Amino acid sequence: MTVANEREIVVGADGSASSVAAVRWALEEAAVSGRTVAVLRAWTFDPVADLESAVARSYEEIASRYRHELDATVVRASPGADLARVRTGAIDGAPGPALVRSAEERGPLPDVGNAGAARPDPLL
Repeated sequence: MTVANEREIVVGADGSASSVAAVRWALEEAAVSGRTVAVLRAWTFDPVADLESAVARSYEEIASRYRHELDATVVRASPGADLARVRTGAIDGAPGPALVRSAEERGPLPDVGNAGAARPDPLL
């Protein structure tokens, strides 16, 4: 098994239909590869700019609520998923950078680019 195949699959979710589809894909990939899945919700606790943060009693209250929502998202994505191979969590920060940071903490990211795709067309 290569290093890329041993890595935990990191997927961001916010309860939207597209994030449920992403979680479903990650769970299916984990079932085939034997890897584990981290389903994460990125957010920033900002009581001034965010109404949900403003009415919450604490950071932990919102983080707990998001973990419960993520558990429900996993069940919606794949009711028969092996939950022992899945962990959920709320991470701090804007979604893009926070999810990349979380994935990088698990080791080097695999190269998923398309080699040569950026080469100019010789006919142009």
